[in-house]
Amino acid sequence: MRLRGPIVRIFMALLFAFLSPIYAVGCSAVRDIENDRAKASASASLHHTVPKGVPVCELMVSEDLEVLAGYEIEKFFYDHSPAIDGSDTFPTFYCTVNFRAEAVSRVASVNYRGGSVRMVNGVENLDDARKAEGAKDVNIEGVEGEGVIYSYSEGKEVILVWKYPDGHYLWIVTTDYVIDGAEEPEPKDRVDFTEKLLTRIVSEVPKVAAGPEQEIVYYPPQPLETATPLTPWPSEPSSSQTR
Repeated sequence: MRLRGPIVRIFMALLFAFLSPIYAVGCSAVRDIENDRAKASASASLHHTVPKGVPVCELMVSEDLEVLAGYEIEKFFYDHSPAIDGSDTFPTFYCTVNFRAEAVSRVASVNYRGGSVRMVNGVENLDDARKAEGAKDVNIEGVEGEGVIYSYSEGKEVILVWKYPDGHYLWIVTTDYVIDGAEEPEPKDRVDFTEKLLTRIVSEVPKVAAGPEQEIVYYPPQPLETATPLTPWPSEPSSSQTR
């Protein structure tokens, strides 16, 4: 049944929020918790959790995304659902990737759906995004659509909202968490990364979302994993690659 995917997605998302360091962005309470967790792991040596060749959210292989981000990939999870007759919301796509450097944890969340944007700061459409302080238009040569990018939460988050000609929205939220005393990345770095990411995935996300349904799946795999990836992982992380 079609309801199975959303129900499992909600359950597993709640589980992931409990088990993994960072699940959502845009909430100051969550940010405080994640900063505390980041402090606890500050002394850990840097290593790859996600090996080369892993298709991250079916969008690009891990090494290409790391080059684009300038950070190592720690983990990711995603799901997508195809079109449903009579629904303007579907197809949908959701992906969150956790990156890390020595004292910085970066989270990039990618959302795609029809109808409206679902943002914690009240933004529901492109016009709302344009009203945000410091908002600027984003255009991609050769790609139909229009976008707006702006900073939120005292500049610690960058939000990019893109509207396709068919009314579907894609929005990316990039957030950095730093260890106390560490130098925070420049806001421009978050903006540049977010714009580059959009350029790479803006044409791919609708294609992936239109394919067969993918229930929520994680890499590295999580306890009580209930779904398998449509695009098989080329390898599993070894014990030396996980914390």
